[in-house]
Amino acid sequence: MKKKLCIIPVAGIILAALYYGYHRHQDTYASSLLGMDYAHHYIVARLVLDGESDKMYLVGDEWLCEARRYGIGVFGTEDYKAEASINIYPPVVALVMVPFALIPFDVSSRVFFHFNIALTVVSIWLLFS
Repeated sequence: MKKKLCIIPVAGIILAALYYGYHRHQDTYASSLLGMDYAHHYIVARLVLDGESDKMYLVGDEWLCEARRYGIGVFGTEDYKAEASINIYPPVVALVMVPFALIPFDVSSRVFFHFNIALTVVSIWLLFS
């Protein structure tokens, strides 16, 4: 009985996160700094798919050129703008992200977001089952 009562607040937190994520989705993945990590994952996965994995650790203008090639440019808000600057993640991230790089960036960011929500729900379900 106690475990069943614990699920109620957890479900509330999940629903609140889903609501927040749904309403902030455009900002998160299209124009704010929160989407930069996913942009890096996407860029390196696309480089792997294109057979150019040697470019994964380019810096400065060369990295920005690759980012723009895949339709990823400036992230930020009205007060602060940042460009997808460099990749700091290990090569295994590129391999894990390859399935998401098979589809366009805008669609894949949404798929990745919902995939993470689903994994969170499954994790909580496994925790309490």
